[in-house]
Amino acid sequence: MVKHHGIHVTAPYYAASNDGTMLHRYLDDQFIDRFQREASTGKLTGRSAQRWLTDDRFGKDRVVLRLPIHRTFYVVSCEVSCDRQGQPALDPARIVSAGLVVRKGTPQNYQTWQVRDGVAIGWRPANAIDPGQEPDHYRRLLKRGFIKSKSKTPPYSGEQTHPLHTQLVAQQTEQHSRNHTLLFGYLPLSGSVEASLASDVEDNTTSPAGASQVSATGQLAEHEWPFGSWDVNNDKPVCDCSGQLSEVVDEIAQHFHWHQETGLQVDNGIPTRAFVGLLRTLMQRYQVFDASIEDNEALRYLLSQIYFYDGIVVNVGVAGDASTLGRPVVETLLHYLQTHRDDLFMWLAELDRQDILHAKENLAPPTLSVLPGINKDLYIRETQAANLREQLVLRAEQAEQLIEKSLPLPRYTQGKDDYYFVVPFVRYRNDCGDEEVAWGSPSQSFRVASPLDAEAARPVVIQLPEFQDLKRGFAKGVTFLTPKSMAEALNSVVPDMEFKKQNKKHRLDACLGFSISFSIPIITICAMILLMIILNLLNLIFFWLPWAFLQLPRLCRK
Repeated sequence: MVKHHGIHVTAPYYAASNDGTMLHRYLDDQFIDRFQREASTGKLTGRSAQRWLTDDRFGKDRVVLRLPIHRTFYVVSCEVSCDRQGQPALDPARIVSAGLVVRKGTPQNYQTWQVRDGVAIGWRPANAIDPGQEPDHYRRLLKRGFIKSKSKTPPYSGEQTHPLHTQLVAQQTEQHSRNHTLLFGYLPLSGSVEASLASDVEDNTTSPAGASQVSATGQLAEHEWPFGSWDVNNDKPVCDCSGQLSEVVDEIAQHFHWHQETGLQVDNGIPTRAFVGLLRTLMQRYQVFDASIEDNEALRYLLSQIYFYDGIVVNVGVAGDASTLGRPVVETLLHYLQTHRDDLFMWLAELDRQDILHAKENLAPPTLSVLPGINKDLYIRETQAANLREQLVLRAEQAEQLIEKSLPLPRYTQGKDDYYFVVPFVRYRNDCGDEEVAWGSPSQSFRVASPLDAEAARPVVIQLPEFQDLKRGFAKGVTFLTPKSMAEALNSVVPDMEFKKQNKKHRLDACLGFSISFSIPIITICAMILLMIILNLLNLIFFWLPWAFLQLPRLCRK
């Protein structure tokens, strides 16, 4: 029986055994060269000697790692040795490849960042059955004999990995000299996933319409009753109920009392405030007048069942719907929105302007004027209003999903429980030449800073030019190549900022375009002047902004 000697992936030789995988911080982009020099000269230190692990906590419970945008870079290091007496250094020739993974959570309960066919699909629960398995799906199936080796390696699928490199370091002491196989690599703190891919992998089934949890204080509160949950008399949602959409819609109706006058939303062409809010949503946000927008199909059907009538008689205070039998039908609400689209946009814009003026003077909202192009009555039945409430919420959810799925979700977030740690691994050949995988001890837990974190930001020095730099001949800076159409437009600009057609023919009118060159000093000066103008303009509101920079005197040297 042949006994195979395994390997150990442990804390590096210069750190304590319980330090685990080490993190090293560098504040310049030559961090790899610096790390290798420090490893060769014995200047690397363990966790207890690194002050930045304490300084970079920023008042939080764990150390916070900055991003490359903060001009800060991190190197991961560990040591690999043979599982023999004295744990000698592993021969680098036996290492097939080495890498690291970044996991979210704690070493006892974590998620892995997964990739499918070379495309990130986000954080996924770890495999509880075999946590030490091969991270590459193709290598894993190949090793188990489930598939045959392919001439062309397929796109990567599995846990996202980043490479580690090998450096053989000789540690000199007074008594003896010993070699160490050091693994090191750059820790990238970037990455994102398309929300559509993440949601598609999490749940391949589409939930039925209205199955999601909604609240009366959420999207329903955007509209006044009877199109939403907002109680205009008390200036708040009628309740804070939540649950299935149909249940919440019914509960809202129970808090309000439907009377005949509730359904009369347009009286002789004059709309109610609730109907104006509905018009804003239908016209400005969802553009229901456009038949090519498929997401509006359900809303358009409902609007086609709501009519303008030539006179509606309602009994004030009487429950139920008013009778529309025998009343001449003028047109549907959908047809009206389509035929009076431009007039409605102008009418809504004027109403918005009046609302702003009255709000500035602390006056009551202006009296509503007649809708453009019609002076009839519009009546909505109780069931139609309930259906509209549901469809407005469903349409809002569709719009939110469309926006969310088109945006990339960052890999590293700053939530309360968003902790991360690094785990190295080594693929090596055993004594029989077979490939195996060994995992190392995890690093300390850390958080990742936000790109706009003020505490993580580092000071930046920008050298401004002198005016004498502008006298050094022809500009040798940024160059714009303009086509003929753009060149003609630029030539037509006059000091009063009007584009006027030139009657006089320029001798270069037949050229293909222009090459316009600017010097770096003039661009920098213009940018600085523009910055100061903007700061002074913003000072009218944000008076504290000029104190956002520090001006210190310094000795000028030639």
